[in-house]
Parts: sequence; C-alpha cells; structure tokens
Amino acid sequence: MATRVTASTQEANAFQAGVNKVSWLLIRFAFVMVPLVLLINGFTKGNWSEAFLFALSVAVGLTPEMLPMIVTSTLAKGAVLLSRKKVIVKRLDAIQNFGAMNVLCTDKTGLKNLLDRAMLERVLGITRDLNEDGLRVVAVAMKEIPPSQVVYSVADESELTLMGYIAFLDPPKESTAPALKALAESGITVKVLTGDNELVTSQVCRQVGLMVLEQGVIEGRKTFNNMLKYIRMTASSNFGNVFSVLIASVFLPFLPMLPLQLLVQNLLYDVSQIAIPFDKVDAELVKKPLSWNPDDIRRFMIFFGPISSIFDVTAFVVMWYVFKANSVENQALFQSGWFVVGLLTQTLIVHMIRTPRTPFIQSRAAWPLMAMTLFIMAAGIFLPMGPLASYFKLQALPLPYFAWLTAILLSYVVLTTRMKRYYIRRFGWQ
Repeated sequence: MATRVTASTQEANAFQAGVNKVSWLLIRFAFVMVPLVLLINGFTKGNWSEAFLFALSVAVGLTPEMLPMIVTSTLAKGAVLLSRKKVIVKRLDAIQNFGAMNVLCTDKTGLKNLLDRAMLERVLGITRDLNEDGLRVVAVAMKEIPPSQVVYSVADESELTLMGYIAFLDPPKESTAPALKALAESGITVKVLTGDNELVTSQVCRQVGLMVLEQGVIEGRKTFNNMLKYIRMTASSNFGNVFSVLIASVFLPFLPMLPLQLLVQNLLYDVSQIAIPFDKVDAELVKKPLSWNPDDIRRFMIFFGPISSIFDVTAFVVMWYVFKANSVENQALFQSGWFVVGLLTQTLIVHMIRTPRTPFIQSRAAWPLMAMTLFIMAAGIFLPMGPLASYFKLQALPLPYFAWLTAILLSYVVLTTRMKRYYIRRFGWQ
C-alpha cells in the first residue's frame, strides 16, 4: 500500500496534457512573431542591435512566465479549501480533474451471502424479500465437529443445519441525497459499482443514492475557471500587443517602445494577475464539466486579440497627430503615451473576459483582484508623471492626454463587451 501511495506515474494526465498544449501554442506563436519584429525593425530603423533588444523584450512579454505560478496557486488554494472539509488532496492536479469529470463511479461494497446449495430453493424467497427492503442477508448454519479436529476443508461445509438469518441494514447518510442532486445539476452521471446483489442496490438507490464529494467538483471547476481566465487573457493580450508592435514598427521612424519600457510594462502586468487565484467565479460557470480545449483558446486569441490593437492604433494616431509626437526627438512622449494605454488596457482585459456577464455591473471581481487592478493602473500613470520617469526614459504627459485616455478606455470596454456577446452567441463561453 505504501508503494502505491507514494508512487507517481510518468504518464501525463488530461490536466497536464492540456497545460502543455496551451504552453506550446503560446511558444509557437512567439517563434513566428519575434523574428518578424526583429526583421521589420532591423530593416526599417537600421539599428540591428537595438532591434534585437526590442525583439528580445517582445519575446519575454510573449512568454507565459506567470502560468506556473497561477496554476500552482489556484490548485493549492483549492486543496486548502478542501482540507477544511476534511478532504485530503494527494495530487494538486487531481482538483482540476475532479472538476472536469462527467461520470462518477463509486463503490457500494456489501457482504457475501453464504448459502448451502441444497438449501438454496428454500431460502431464496426469504432472502429476496429481505433484499428488496434494502437488507443484506447472511444465512447462519451449524454442524457439530469433533473437538479433536484441527484441520478444516471445503468438505466440512456440507450437511449443515440452517439455524436462521442475520439481516443487516446499512442506511445511506443523510447528506447523500443533496449531494446526488447537486451532482446531477452539475452534469455528472453517477455509476454504482457494488458487491451487493441487484435487489439490495436497487432499494438503496431508490431511497437516496451514494455519498460523493460534490464540493470537490465545484472547487475543481472554480480552479479551472480561474486558470482559464489567465490563459485566455494572456493569449489574446499577447496576440494583440504583437500585432500592434508590427503595425507601429512598419510606420514609425523610431521604436514604439524601448526594450526597458516594454519589460517594465510586462512586469507590472504580471503583478496585476497575482490575485487571479483568489477571484470569484460565476455560479453558471461551475454547473457543467470543464476540459482543456487548445482550439478554443486559439480561436479566443484570434477573436479578441485584434480588439486591443484597434485602440493601440488609435493611441498611435492621437500621439502622432494631436500631440505631435511624430519625430525621433519626441519619441519619449509617444512611447509614454502608448506605455500607459497598453498597460491599462491589458490590466482591464481580465475584467472583460473573467465572466460572460457585463463586467463591473452584473459580475464584479473579488476585492484582491480589484485592488490589484487599481494599484497597477495607478502605478502605470505615476511612472511617466512622477520623479522616476527619467530612469525609464519616459516623459510627462500633457493633461489633455488623459481625456483621450478616458475615451479610449471606455470605448475599449464597450467594444469588448459587445464582441464578447457576439462570441458567446456564436461559439459559447466554455
């Protein structure tokens, strides 16, 4: 038993295979986009060392470096909650697998009926009546054996005298019926594996059913949903950012953002996602079994990624024409403007895609995620406006910029919400 408990399998389960597929999806995307960024900036700007550093920064931004932390944190949080309900979690990834199941096979072991073949016809009717009432039955028989006999065999089980019956009642627990009802509402079919005969099993199932870990199923689905928030957000945000970088690299005479600025923006964005494991999950999102679907994530990335690029390009146009940041001498102003727009739209996207409902109105994130969002947005605005701006080669933004920023963010929220509704009608949310 100790060997079985401590042994670990080398074969990847469904959860591990799903995470690997998603990771490779993002890595393949980076392998395609990063060389394009390098070549475009190298040929258009003529400074290959600067283009290399910029492409390297883009590669860092595309890497889902927070994925291991988000996955481990959400699973560990689920394990802690289950431990408070007296459930021991041996493997963290079992929590997500629990939430993905749609069939639960549970045992209901009974006692073996000991009946003499010669007496079978005589006792069959009695045992059937007792079995139909949900009772397990043991026939009690005796035989006198000489005290000197010390060795016994199957032959000693013949010529027994039937003395009577012992009937055992093992009623289901009171919590079984609510658990079965909750499982049915969660889309899980319960299968009974039992050593009892069909009469006892049928009677017990008619009464209420079996004891199950319904709370574990719900917790597993919450865990899956929180991990999916990060993966969807990262995939779509990365796709949109690189798309914007490619557009800017073609038309601008300077880099749209310096490598250091891009790394700082990526760091702040990653910090804003630390609270995702503690986020709430809408009730309707845990009613059905969930499973990894890399094709759905790819479609989600392609569908939502370009939305942020629309507003990135809008920010480019505003900085170029409205604030005249259209020369190498004024590139710091341009880069500061896009630094703030890019960070704030990336930070807001988690609230757009964490729920199929209307964000902030029909569904609000848990307070740790809300607080982290506000903190990072404030930090993003403070960097170009505060005393640290020169360290990152940023420049203070004029006050009219913030009117444009507000308009861009509100338009981004409205368009993303409308596109989300269309996406749900066309493809569903999960």
